[in-house]
Amino acid sequence: MMPFLVWTGALPASAQTTEPDTVCLGVTKPYWVNPAPGSTYHWELGGVPQTPTSTTDTVTITWYATGDFILTVQETTSTFCLGPVDTLKIHVIHDPPVFIPPELPGGFCPEDISNAIYQPGGTYYVNDLVPPRPDYYLLTQGSTLLNYTVQPQGCPGSLSVTWVIDFAGPLPLDLTGNGQISTAIPATGIQFPIGNNVITWTVTDITGTITTYSVTLVVLPRPDIGDIPP
Repeated sequence: MMPFLVWTGALPASAQTTEPDTVCLGVTKPYWVNPAPGSTYHWELGGVPQTPTSTTDTVTITWYATGDFILTVQETTSTFCLGPVDTLKIHVIHDPPVFIPPELPGGFCPEDISNAIYQPGGTYYVNDLVPPRPDYYLLTQGSTLLNYTVQPQGCPGSLSVTWVIDFAGPLPLDLTGNGQISTAIPATGIQFPIGNNVITWTVTDITGTITTYSVTLVVLPRPDIGDIPP
């Protein structure tokens, strides 16, 4: 009986796969043939017999390397007659997902001053304004400004995404989390101080490959207020 190589869930048991079978690095995939009563089957990958057993009509392979491979199977009937060697070309790829960090404009202004009152009488100080003016850009709760996008290219599989915000200046301390930043913004928002605030995402795919992406959220200094001339 001529065996047919098929893969799980893709084709009916009587059909042969389209060559090459393209599979992603790190994927575990079963291959099988149409079984015949009493027959055994010998599987080889690149000339290497597959273990722990190579006598069943199914072999399961975890792909740990990229490249082109040849999977072969040969049937031995119940009367010990050898059938032809059937082959399947397999192309193993590792295409990382396309991760798109957010695009940020050139700079963000500090928060607006509301109901500020200028207190004349000398050199300007922050306390001359009531209430004190905030010198930060506020990322409000639920804002999607820093959300990333993952395009459907590349190999399928789950991604692990972590992020860290390195705020400008010594304070506040770095902020870390995972997934979308929009889901981690507290009710009080995130205050980005004046200067270059660097947001870095670390993306880990199903194979353990790590890629990092960074953007800079620039908060511009507010123009100072001079004394009102007499």
